[in-house]
Amino acid sequence: GFVLEAMCDTDGAMGEYREVLRIGEGTEHLSEIKIAGERLKRLEALEHMNRGKELFNKRSYEEALSEFNISISMDPDNTTAHFLSGLIYKDLGKPKETLDAFKRVIELQPRNVVAHFLIGDVYFRFGSYKEAIEKFNEVLSLAPDSKEGKEAESLIKKSEDRLILRGYFEEAADAI
Repeated sequence: GFVLEAMCDTDGAMGEYREVLRIGEGTEHLSEIKIAGERLKRLEALEHMNRGKELFNKRSYEEALSEFNISISMDPDNTTAHFLSGLIYKDLGKPKETLDAFKRVIELQPRNVVAHFLIGDVYFRFGSYKEAIEKFNEVLSLAPDSKEGKEAESLIKKSEDRLILRGYFEEAADAI
Protein backbone atom coordinates (compact mmCIF):
# COMPACT_ATOMS: atom_id res chain seq x y z
CA GLY A 1 0.00 0.00 0.00
CA PHE A 2 2.77 2.46 0.87
CA VAL A 3 4.51 2.02 -2.47
CA LEU A 4 1.28 2.41 -4.43
CA GLU A 5 0.39 5.48 -2.39
CA ALA A 6 3.82 6.98 -3.06
CA MET A 7 3.24 6.36 -6.78
CA CYS A 8 -0.09 8.26 -6.52
CA ASP A 9 -2.09 5.08 -7.18
CA THR A 10 -4.72 5.85 -4.56
CA ASP A 11 -7.13 3.14 -5.69
CA GLY A 12 -4.40 0.50 -5.66
CA ALA A 13 -3.16 1.63 -2.25
CA MET A 14 -6.68 1.56 -0.81
CA GLY A 15 -7.14 -1.96 -2.16
CA GLU A 16 -3.90 -3.08 -0.54
CA TYR A 17 -4.80 -1.51 2.80
CA ARG A 18 -8.23 -3.16 2.69
CA GLU A 19 -6.56 -6.50 2.00
CA VAL A 20 -4.19 -6.02 4.97
CA LEU A 21 -7.19 -5.27 7.16
CA ARG A 22 -9.07 -8.32 5.82
CA ILE A 23 -6.13 -10.66 6.37
CA GLY A 24 -5.32 -9.18 9.77
CA GLU A 25 -8.92 -9.22 11.00
CA GLY A 26 -8.97 -10.05 14.69
CA THR A 27 -5.34 -9.07 15.21
CA GLU A 28 -5.76 -5.31 15.48
CA HIS A 29 -3.08 -5.08 18.12
CA LEU A 30 -0.44 -5.38 15.41
CA SER A 31 1.00 -2.01 14.44
CA GLU A 32 0.91 -2.82 10.70
CA ILE A 33 -2.83 -3.41 10.86
CA LYS A 34 -3.40 -0.15 12.72
CA ILE A 35 -1.24 1.77 10.25
CA ALA A 36 -3.10 0.25 7.29
CA GLY A 37 -6.43 1.24 8.87
CA GLU A 38 -5.28 4.79 9.52
CA ARG A 39 -3.85 5.22 6.02
CA LEU A 40 -7.00 3.78 4.43
CA LYS A 41 -9.15 6.20 6.40
CA ARG A 42 -6.92 9.12 5.38
CA LEU A 43 -7.08 8.13 1.71
CA GLU A 44 -10.86 7.72 1.84
CA ALA A 45 -11.15 11.17 3.41
CA LEU A 46 -8.93 12.54 0.66
CA GLU A 47 -11.12 10.88 -1.96
CA HIS A 48 -14.21 12.66 -0.56
CA MET A 49 -12.22 15.88 -0.39
CA ASN A 50 -11.29 15.61 -4.07
CA ARG A 51 -14.88 14.82 -5.07
CA GLY A 52 -15.96 17.85 -3.08
CA LYS A 53 -13.44 20.06 -4.90
CA GLU A 54 -14.71 18.85 -8.28
CA LEU A 55 -18.30 19.58 -7.27
CA PHE A 56 -17.26 22.95 -5.82
CA ASN A 57 -15.63 23.89 -9.14
CA LYS A 58 -18.87 22.93 -10.92
CA ARG A 59 -20.79 25.10 -8.43
CA SER A 60 -22.72 22.08 -7.16
CA TYR A 61 -22.47 23.51 -3.68
CA GLU A 62 -24.88 21.30 -1.75
CA GLU A 63 -23.26 18.14 -3.13
CA ALA A 64 -19.79 19.55 -2.48
CA LEU A 65 -20.76 20.32 1.12
CA SER A 66 -21.89 16.75 1.56
CA GLU A 67 -18.51 15.44 0.36
CA PHE A 68 -16.59 17.93 2.51
CA ASN A 69 -18.63 16.96 5.56
CA ILE A 70 -17.85 13.28 4.97
CA SER A 71 -14.17 14.15 4.60
CA ILE A 72 -14.27 16.24 7.79
CA SER A 73 -16.00 13.42 9.70
CA MET A 74 -13.13 11.11 8.70
CA ASP A 75 -10.40 13.73 9.14
CA PRO A 76 -11.52 16.57 11.46
CA ASP A 77 -8.24 18.42 10.88
CA ASN A 78 -8.77 18.77 7.12
CA THR A 79 -8.22 22.51 6.80
CA THR A 80 -9.05 22.62 3.10
CA ALA A 81 -12.44 20.95 3.60
CA HIS A 82 -13.29 23.42 6.38
CA PHE A 83 -12.13 26.36 4.28
CA LEU A 84 -14.06 25.38 1.15
CA SER A 85 -17.13 24.63 3.27
CA GLY A 86 -16.83 28.14 4.67
CA LEU A 87 -16.75 29.61 1.17
CA ILE A 88 -19.86 27.67 0.22
CA TYR A 89 -21.71 28.71 3.36
CA LYS A 90 -20.72 32.31 2.66
CA ASP A 91 -22.10 32.08 -0.90
CA LEU A 92 -25.29 30.48 0.44
CA GLY A 93 -25.75 33.34 2.93
CA LYS A 94 -25.33 31.20 6.06
CA PRO A 95 -23.28 33.39 8.42
CA LYS A 96 -23.23 31.08 11.47
CA GLU A 97 -21.99 28.12 9.45
CA THR A 98 -19.51 30.36 7.62
CA LEU A 99 -18.07 31.62 10.88
CA ASP A 100 -17.90 28.11 12.35
CA ALA A 101 -16.00 26.80 9.31
CA PHE A 102 -13.48 29.65 9.19
CA LYS A 103 -12.98 29.60 12.96
CA ARG A 104 -12.06 25.93 12.66
CA VAL A 105 -9.58 26.81 9.92
CA ILE A 106 -7.99 29.33 12.29
CA GLU A 107 -7.84 26.72 15.09
CA LEU A 108 -5.87 24.51 12.70
CA GLN A 109 -3.89 27.31 11.02
CA PRO A 110 -3.78 30.33 13.35
CA ARG A 111 -1.92 32.46 10.80
CA ASN A 112 -4.36 31.85 7.91
CA VAL A 113 -4.83 35.46 6.82
CA VAL A 114 -7.62 34.70 4.35
CA ALA A 115 -9.72 32.92 6.99
CA HIS A 116 -9.26 35.83 9.40
CA PHE A 117 -10.23 38.26 6.65
CA LEU A 118 -13.32 36.28 5.65
CA ILE A 119 -14.53 36.16 9.26
CA GLY A 120 -14.13 39.94 9.44
CA ASP A 121 -16.01 40.26 6.16
CA VAL A 122 -18.95 38.22 7.50
CA TYR A 123 -19.07 40.40 10.63
CA PHE A 124 -18.94 43.51 8.45
CA ARG A 125 -21.69 42.38 6.09
CA PHE A 126 -24.00 41.55 8.97
CA GLY A 127 -23.39 44.82 10.83
CA SER A 128 -21.18 43.52 13.65
CA TYR A 129 -18.71 46.34 13.08
CA LYS A 130 -16.80 46.08 16.37
CA GLU A 131 -16.10 42.39 15.76
CA ALA A 132 -15.20 43.16 12.14
CA ILE A 133 -12.68 45.80 13.25
CA GLU A 134 -11.11 43.32 15.70
CA LYS A 135 -10.75 40.66 13.02
CA PHE A 136 -9.45 43.11 10.39
CA ASN A 137 -6.85 44.32 12.90
CA GLU A 138 -5.71 40.70 13.25
CA VAL A 139 -5.34 40.55 9.46
CA LEU A 140 -3.22 43.71 9.58
CA SER A 141 -1.02 42.27 12.33
CA LEU A 142 -0.49 39.06 10.34
CA ALA A 143 -0.01 40.46 6.83
CA PRO A 144 -0.23 44.25 6.54
CA ASP A 145 1.10 44.36 2.97
CA SER A 146 -1.09 41.57 1.60
CA LYS A 147 -4.16 42.07 -0.56
CA GLU A 148 -6.27 41.14 2.47
CA GLY A 149 -4.35 43.61 4.63
CA LYS A 150 -5.03 46.46 2.23
CA GLU A 151 -8.73 45.55 2.02
CA ALA A 152 -8.87 45.20 5.82
CA GLU A 153 -7.61 48.79 6.21
CA SER A 154 -10.42 50.02 3.98
CA LEU A 155 -13.07 47.96 5.78
CA ILE A 156 -11.86 49.13 9.19
CA LYS A 157 -12.49 52.72 8.09
CA LYS A 158 -15.92 51.80 6.71
CA SER A 159 -16.76 49.93 9.92
CA GLU A 160 -15.73 52.91 12.05
CA ASP A 161 -17.83 55.24 9.87
CA ARG A 162 -20.84 52.97 10.17
CA LEU A 163 -20.45 52.75 13.96
CA ILE A 164 -20.47 56.56 14.09
CA LEU A 165 -23.59 56.69 11.90
CA ARG A 166 -25.27 54.05 14.05
CA GLY A 167 -24.54 56.20 17.08
CA TYR A 168 -26.17 59.22 15.40
CA PHE A 169 -29.27 57.19 14.54
CA GLU A 170 -29.51 55.88 18.08
CA GLU A 171 -29.22 59.41 19.48
CA ALA A 172 -31.88 60.65 17.06
CA ALA A 173 -34.20 57.77 17.96
CA ASP A 174 -33.74 58.51 21.67
CA ALA A 175 -34.54 62.18 21.05
CA ILE A 176 -37.84 61.36 19.35
